[in-house]
Amino acid sequence: MTEEFETVRTPDVETACAWYASVFEAETLAREENGARSMRIGTRRYRIIPGADSEPKHDALVRDVDVCIARGATRGGRIVERAHSAPCGGREGRVMDPFGRLWRIRSA
Repeated sequence: MTEEFETVRTPDVETACAWYASVFEAETLAREENGARSMRIGTRRYRIIPGADSEPKHDALVRDVDVCIARGATRGGRIVERAHSAPCGGREGRVMDPFGRLWRIRSA
């Protein structure tokens, strides 16, 4: 069984991947010849590819929502919704990355 990847398109794959690694503690899984990368953020896998994102909303499951949102804001992102207790338990919030993608950050 192959695992599904969510696609994230961005004009600058290298810079975006560095931001995701520093904010979400994303792990690079593979680098492709066309400049794309496969990454894991928490329990989810993403394929970061060059281009414009037609659906610039993504979810990230992380260990510490508060820390990720704070890091995102101090590293060029913008807090859209501060971390708070979610109705179904855990924590969640939203941050806009410097590339225009809205990330809903939730507890893993």
